Amino acid sequence: MPAITRLISRAVTATALLGLLLWLGLGSIALHAQPVDSTAAVIDTLVATDSLQAIPGDSTGSAVLDSLIRAAGGFDPLPGDPGDSLGRAQAATKQQRYADSLRATSDLKAPVTYQAADSIVFDVGQGILFLYREADLKYEEIGLKAREVQVNLDNQTLYANGVPDAEGKLQGKPEFSQGGETYHAKTVAYNFATQKGRVTEGRMIQSGNYIIADTAKYQPDGSFHGKNGKFTTCDAEDPHFYIRSRRLKVLPDQRLIS
Repeated sequence: MPAITRLISRAVTATALLGLLLWLGLGSIALHAQPVDSTAAVIDTLVATDSLQAIPGDSTGSAVLDSLIRAAGGFDPLPGDPGDSLGRAQAATKQQRYADSLRATSDLKAPVTYQAADSIVFDVGQGILFLYREADLKYEEIGLKAREVQVNLDNQTLYANGVPDAEGKLQGKPEFSQGGETYHAKTVAYNFATQKGRVTEGRMIQSGNYIIADTAKYQPDGSFHGKNGKFTTCDAEDPHFYIRSRRLKVLPDQRLIS
């Protein structure tokens, strides 16, 4: 009996040890099979789907700026741009000549064509057209060239003048022509409606003759009325010889009355 008892005791002990080993093994497997910490998983998920990293550009940054640039016709207002819109417009106007035609009001019988080498500006509030540098204007038989020209569309008048250079010498003096006659002057004013004009320091060329006057008025019939005038055939700006007259009148048939 004692021998049988010892065998049974050994068998129970072996079974208990086997059970303990099995329990420890399953526990170890269970420990290794536990999922990754939920907090770490959430962090990984946020990083993987970060909306800030997924957006190609800030909606208030370059993307919107690009759209504004496109809407503005390609002009980039950033400091890297070669110049602002005004400077670029002025540079463009200096590189090309402008031509346009205009019927100011229904009272004008024909279009007014004009161009300028530097710029053309229209003041909508005052209804005045400004032509700068090498201005060239034509209306029916009238031609006008000057450094600067202003056309008032409301009262149908124009005014032209030269501009002094650094030495004070007047450049781009107005040159007014009509009916085959040409007037050079310091200033020219003309009314489209009345067809009357006025010049200061005027000089008219007529068939090789020069009529000079401090002030002169041009009449619709083509006559020329001058004050403090000179008549000469000398083409010098300050003629070497001349006939002086306080008042003179030049008729369209080339007659001179003094």
